[in-house]
Amino acid sequence: MVRPDLLNIPGRHRLERGGSFAWQWPGVYADFSLIGPGFDLDVEGAGCLFRVTIDGEVHNFGPLPAGEQHFVLRCASHTLDQSHFVRIQTTSESCELMFKLLNIKLHGKTSIIDPNPPQKSRHIEFVGDSWTCGFGNLSKDALQSDCSQSFAALAAEGLEADYSLVAASGHGLVKNFGEQVPSKITLFSKYPRAYPQIPFCVDWLGSKANIGVVLAGENDFSFEPYPDGEVFISTYRKLLDLMRKRHEGIRLFVLAVQRPNPTADWVKKAVAQELESGANDISLVELPDLDSATELGYLYHPSIEHHRQLAKILVDHISQSIAVTPRG
Repeated sequence: MVRPDLLNIPGRHRLERGGSFAWQWPGVYADFSLIGPGFDLDVEGAGCLFRVTIDGEVHNFGPLPAGEQHFVLRCASHTLDQSHFVRIQTTSESCELMFKLLNIKLHGKTSIIDPNPPQKSRHIEFVGDSWTCGFGNLSKDALQSDCSQSFAALAAEGLEADYSLVAASGHGLVKNFGEQVPSKITLFSKYPRAYPQIPFCVDWLGSKANIGVVLAGENDFSFEPYPDGEVFISTYRKLLDLMRKRHEGIRLFVLAVQRPNPTADWVKKAVAQELESGANDISLVELPDLDSATELGYLYHPSIEHHRQLAKILVDHISQSIAVTPRG
């Protein structure tokens, strides 16, 4: 396996015994640059969708069967003196599938460039639910998802930032989708974890985020009875504090979508309490609801077109807030 310091993996991951890299949160990626014709890739991740991009050329794989899988990747030029940028990324929206990058075996005289492409100056941690991880964004008629085409990933691209998705479909902060009483396992309880499905594993590798974006609460208010509003506000603010503790100096952007249920009202109240308490590191960003005629993906979730619109709104807001020039 290549040396860990030769890969840029901003998202939450762990270095497992034997030298493999493992992750479970959606959308985690490993970047590196090499000189030479190509490499072999060994991975493991039953049910996972993943993608290898070489100089913009996309190779999609999966869903993977159980057990170790072997792939041969060749760079288009097949030259020994040209550098190539490579990204290995899981694109499944699920946070229940474990992916392991077992080995990268370089062909012939291929070598990974050291120093590798450095981490970008900005890393955005997106915390949320199915909207954040792109649930159903590829089709209105079938569950087909690509978390790399969620508003979160697209906004990070527009801001030329690294990103990580701490997102779990169907999860709320107090009450999950369709549940009648407060849930024991929520987005709030999973936030500290390295692997969302494994409690008590809270030590992980990944770069520090300097921007945080939160879109949460829709599942809490998906069905009545709704959770107690004050409990929701308290939990929301505790989540923001967890983000501040994990990423010292982080700048927070809280998103509120104008939908028929009361989610946005309670989110706005949470932000208002933060500001009243003297917080100067937080902003509210209001987003439009879906146009049911043109912007629906699967099961009333955003389509890719709506994700693009949301990403543009977010890029414009963050750019104005922290004086960033968005990508042209």
